[in-house]
Amino acid sequence: MKARCVLLLPVACLTLFGSGPEQKRLEIQTIQSMSFAPDGEVLIQGSFGELELEGWDRSEVEITLTKGTRKKYSLDDQEKALAFLNSVEVTAAGQNANRLVISTSFPDRSLFTRPLRGKSNIELSYKIKMPRQVKLSIEHDTGEVRVKNIAGDIKATVRIGQISMRVPENENYTINASVRLGEVESDFRGRSGRKFLSERFVSDESRGMRNIYARVGIGQINIRKMQASAPSKRRELLALTEFR
Repeated sequence: MKARCVLLLPVACLTLFGSGPEQKRLEIQTIQSMSFAPDGEVLIQGSFGELELEGWDRSEVEITLTKGTRKKYSLDDQEKALAFLNSVEVTAAGQNANRLVISTSFPDRSLFTRPLRGKSNIELSYKIKMPRQVKLSIEHDTGEVRVKNIAGDIKATVRIGQISMRVPENENYTINASVRLGEVESDFRGRSGRKFLSERFVSDESRGMRNIYARVGIGQINIRKMQASAPSKRRELLALTEFR
């Protein structure tokens, strides 16, 4: 599966907090767009930072990725910093017509690039739009995952951070969510149980049309109903006029 368009926009951001005028944080943004089956499966692996996923009515996937450094660099070191940002890769590969894998890879550890497992010098922000009926699987490392308007099955795991879901209220879901150290909140009816510092939530609906499976190591899970937007008065007036 090939991307139809790839746009690379390097942006250098100057910060003035406690450093000279030549010290900058660097940022790169990329956009990928590709056709995809409305009822396919999307798997996200190894993501880190802020991950925002939203369903739409188009038969395509659009990935907007922003990569930035936490540290500030002088002019002499900015070329190395940009090379480091470019070494953090997010690829979208179609295993077949109905399955898309979006994976994040980091460079090998070294004193300059990744001295710590925590990826302390990188900020990643993903904004991914996809057909709302897809089956979605997420394997996220650290940070926040936000899912909105996905009506298919959802499976999401986060090592440290938060999962926030807003799902269509008119869909029936079987929900199984737990946090090893933290809490679970949900708009759906179900059974919630705490054991020491962990919490688990299981919905009353055991045979829902859709499944939500969520796991967080340390953090929080929020599952909310997304109300259907009411038709505007203008649209109601137009419909009445056409009927007459």
